[in-house]
Amino acid sequence: KDDDGSYIKALTSHSRLRKICLRENRIGKNGCAVLASLFQEPDTELATVEITDYILDDAMVVILATGMAGNSTLKSLDLSRNPSITETGWMAIFAILQNPE
Repeated sequence: KDDDGSYIKALTSHSRLRKICLRENRIGKNGCAVLASLFQEPDTELATVEITDYILDDAMVVILATGMAGNSTLKSLDLSRNPSITETGWMAIFAILQNPE
């Protein structure tokens, strides 16, 4: 269990990272916040993020969506098999997709 985001923080030192796959990882709110800040880094090349098979909740998805605002490199975000994401979380993602800036 790594809900403090420490291994996510370690990944942020790799600015050329293009894909992060976090299947079955409990990244918690802190990990989501670190990912959100990585989305906003001006030199990020991150294009694909997979956070699957974990219980992300709406609060975590809102954090990720907030970080996605203004990001132009992220092309694929897989949040499948996260049954705790409700309409609230999905609407946060859809709002960013409709108005990315």
